[in-house]
Amino acid sequence: MNGKVAKRSGSKGGLWLATRNNMALAFSQVGVSRQLPSSGLWVVALAEEQRFSFFSNEFKKMG
Repeated sequence: MNGKVAKRSGSKGGLWLATRNNMALAFSQVGVSRQLPSSGLWVVALAEEQRFSFFSNEFKKMG
């Protein structure tokens, strides 16, 4: 690298779009590379009974 330090910035996180109110999205960015894939349900968009069912099923999967 000839004594030079490579500088890269990046970010990661989750987001929700009002136009896709039941979908959670993940984002990641490093340099010029960007990704915005779906990461599943936006759980708070579910009715209360559906949220309880969703979380109980997730806990069962964890063992």
